[in-house]
Amino acid sequence: MHKDNHIPNKEANEYFEKGLQCIEKRDYANAKNAFLHADRICPNMPVILNAIGNSIVYTEAPENGVHYYEKALAVDSTFIKTYINFGCCLNNMRDYEKALILLDSAKAGGYHDQIANLAERAERDIRTKYAQHRLISANPHPRQ
Repeated sequence: MHKDNHIPNKEANEYFEKGLQCIEKRDYANAKNAFLHADRICPNMPVILNAIGNSIVYTEAPENGVHYYEKALAVDSTFIKTYINFGCCLNNMRDYEKALILLDSAKAGGYHDQIANLAERAERDIRTKYAQHRLISANPHPRQ
């Protein structure tokens, strides 16, 4: 059982834990269903919303997970895992500017240490991909 999820409802917590077990097995569709069930029982828990967003990224288009990440941050803007996962989702969507703005807003909110510890590599990756994207966009047909 994960101690850091803070889900007050026992049944919702059981579904959440079932979803995590499915994630470990890479069974993202059943994980998503378990997390959605947990959300119906205990709505608006950032840890559950974040997990739904993550499972959707693996089962559908990443764009479909954005709503859940945004909702998780609207409920609790201090839930660091959502900043990381949402930033990675935006990176996968190649929305580098928004990903950097999101990570910068987390840092501005005083979460720089956690962001640095959890997402330093992700942020470097986003910045690198964004720079490459801008370079290619500026010169789409380089001379051979």
